[in-house]
Amino acid sequence: MTIRTLFGLFNLNRRGRTQTGLPNAFIGSFELRVNRIVGWVRDKYDSDVLDVQIEVLRGGVQIAACPAIMPPGQRRFEFNLPVEGLFTSAELVKEEVIVIARDREGNHAQIRLDGAAQIELIRDHLGAPAVSVFDLDFSIGGNARHFLGCGWSGTEADFTWTEDDDSFINFDTPTEPGVYALRMTAGAIVHIPAVPEQHLLVFINETQIAQIVYNQAHVQFHECKFTHEPFGNEVQTALRLHHPNAMRPSDFKPAGDGRRLAFNFKRISLTRLLPVT
Repeated sequence: MTIRTLFGLFNLNRRGRTQTGLPNAFIGSFELRVNRIVGWVRDKYDSDVLDVQIEVLRGGVQIAACPAIMPPGQRRFEFNLPVEGLFTSAELVKEEVIVIARDREGNHAQIRLDGAAQIELIRDHLGAPAVSVFDLDFSIGGNARHFLGCGWSGTEADFTWTEDDDSFINFDTPTEPGVYALRMTAGAIVHIPAVPEQHLLVFINETQIAQIVYNQAHVQFHECKFTHEPFGNEVQTALRLHHPNAMRPSDFKPAGDGRRLAFNFKRISLTRLLPVT
């Protein structure tokens, strides 16, 4: 029996009964990726936990569950759970739906929304009403690959890297006039002094609609708004992401990656904002 379990067994509730299982026993985070929740969890006490169950609860009732898996060589568990139609994003933001990690000894903790993902969902569902044009998930099992042109590396477990100086996304041109919002969630290669910042220039066809500077590597959420004019009259539109500071990790890390990388994208969505009445 682990020390952590002993703590749980001797944790008495207000009525004097023995409470098995230690609360707040895990740390981690998750994101909503179109129709799945994807995340990670780690044992807070670094004990030898062999298995972790992820549970999605609404009003205390379990509506979905899956085992979390520890990849070889890792010290944390990862999970990927389909949840299409089970709840809304607004319910997640309001914590009407929560995600719990639990091991076989009853030790447990609530897992929180990732900070960038939380901002993303707030913009999606608590901001101006909008109509989705596309919503792309760049992780394994996601839906982004069909839309990607050149300038992308292979899909990894949680994201897809941009490669070289330009990365393209191709999609059917929306025909409705109005104001559009491009929302992007991504991290970047930032390594001082080799790569102190990454510049991201965003083009719809040949019109620049945004310029973003990352001076930290962590995942961030950005939104840029623009009118319909850059789409033009073509049937297909090219979204071009220009990242001229792409670097090879092998240039500043021993036995590093030889690809020219800049940004690791998790999600990109395009919506048409509806007038607020």
